[in-house]
Amino acid sequence: MQASSFAKWLKSVRGSRDTIITTNYDTLIENTLMDITTPELPLSPESWYRDALHWLDYGVHRSKVHEYSDRFKWRTPPEQSLLLLKLHGSVSWLVCKNCDTYLLDPIWQHAKDCSLWPEIWPPCPECKLKGARRDGVIVPPLLRKDYSEPAIAEIWDRAREVLAHSEEIVFAGFSLDQSDIGVHGLLEEARGLRTIKRITIVDPNPSATEPRYRGLYGDLVNVAPEGDWEAYLQNHFF
Repeated sequence: MQASSFAKWLKSVRGSRDTIITTNYDTLIENTLMDITTPELPLSPESWYRDALHWLDYGVHRSKVHEYSDRFKWRTPPEQSLLLLKLHGSVSWLVCKNCDTYLLDPIWQHAKDCSLWPEIWPPCPECKLKGARRDGVIVPPLLRKDYSEPAIAEIWDRAREVLAHSEEIVFAGFSLDQSDIGVHGLLEEARGLRTIKRITIVDPNPSATEPRYRGLYGDLVNVAPEGDWEAYLQNHFF
């Protein structure tokens, strides 16, 4: 997908107050936001070099979280952030075991190395302790996944809340594999509330996944004719 199309979609999602729920660890969305220019900063020479990462809300508010802030004051209120719920964590996230603070950096690519060799990296930005143990915040791809990490548990709670009030869900390239018991249970729980009116599958080869979705959602399932995610966005969002 072209970056410009992806960026337009993110703006559209934010404007419509929709939610993105993903099982991916990557920072594709965050890195795309970095390149989106925004008029939401007071004018200054540095404004052209700012990013749109202030748009993000990871859904973690009860746990102690280090705030990555900019010295400029954003014009956008926090409630207008883009809600991005990463059910399995992110490659850029850490938790400091000295001060129990989550370091949910949107784009840092050295979280794994920092967790392995904390002494060679800068100190925890919250407690300032050099060499503090910092663990990655990721749910490994095991058959039985552990979602007990407090930040991850918060994200799942927020996902339940969002799905409980959703009328339409669009699945993009998600296989609905029966082995992912946690996600399957999350979707079944929301289905039981009967608020959902439409399910859309965007998949280049839906023949393998459509029966799974119909087994869960029945006649609510609609297979997008585009198949390709970028083509779907072009036809429905722009």
